[in-house]
Amino acid sequence: MSLPPPLAPLLRAAVICSLAATPAAAQPDSGVARRSRETGRELWRYELPAGGQATPMTYRLDGRQYLVIAAGGHGKLGTKQGDYVLAFTLPLR
Repeated sequence: MSLPPPLAPLLRAAVICSLAATPAAAQPDSGVARRSRETGRELWRYELPAGGQATPMTYRLDGRQYLVIAAGGHGKLGTKQGDYVLAFTLPLR
């Protein structure tokens, strides 16, 4: 699997959601995105309430997979600061 080049060095981390799914990654701005494993094309994106410069995590509960990310912002990057933890339910496949 190959990922597109990062938009900013060391400011984006990815997690593989499952073998059949696509990686999800925090972005150097205020978003989290899911990309195609084959092409790296962005499949969906969610604008976080604060900067998403964090490594997402994933877990499975009762047969569903979840993606969780902390959105706290980054003063030196100038992204909005906050105190959030967001969870997304990933689609069943």
